[in-house]
Amino acid sequence: MTTKASAKATKLQKAIVEAIEIRLPLHEGVTGKECKTLRTDLKSFASTSGLAMIDLCIKKGLKLDDLVNFAINDKDSEKFVAVKVITKIRQLLTAVAQNNARKLDGYTFSIVRNLLVNKSLTVFECERCLSANIVNDSTDQFKLDETKQIKVYKNTAPSTAETQSSSTRMMLMLLDVCHVEKGKKDDAISFKDSAHSEIFLNMLNINDETAEAA
Repeated sequence: MTTKASAKATKLQKAIVEAIEIRLPLHEGVTGKECKTLRTDLKSFASTSGLAMIDLCIKKGLKLDDLVNFAINDKDSEKFVAVKVITKIRQLLTAVAQNNARKLDGYTFSIVRNLLVNKSLTVFECERCLSANIVNDSTDQFKLDETKQIKVYKNTAPSTAETQSSSTRMMLMLLDVCHVEKGKKDDAISFKDSAHSEIFLNMLNINDETAEAA
């Protein structure tokens, strides 16, 4: 017998898959090339394991109806979700469903581990979480707070750190996990007091406790 949650998950899976199927040709038409990441996201969401992931996330209390906005390809729309963000959303849902923080992409993992310790991170500090080459100098518009304990779990070039930290912040905002102001360079992110944030933090804390016990 199909449970109510499973029925809802099946309906939502269909809506998400249809949204990506709409988005894919629009995105590839603009870029002029095949988008392997979006095709991977489509295949993953459409699979049996994708349905199980959605079902588990719903049962844990995540509200995912806004994922139908994946269909929007207009960057000027307030509901636009970048392709990189779609992939990170899928990876976060997998992490929550499996209760495994290591299923997050490495960039998000580094930022949220540092956010757990420091409670708040500026845009510049989020980039520092991803690149040991980012340091304070006289030309920096936004300085690092050197009293904060920032550890680089995923080290990359400063230019990559900028784009990856931006997509992670947008993903955390869209899933109602963190306070984020889109496009604000001096913004500081922090975990929200929300149901989604609580679910996400519970997953991170369980993984931290497991790591400490090992």
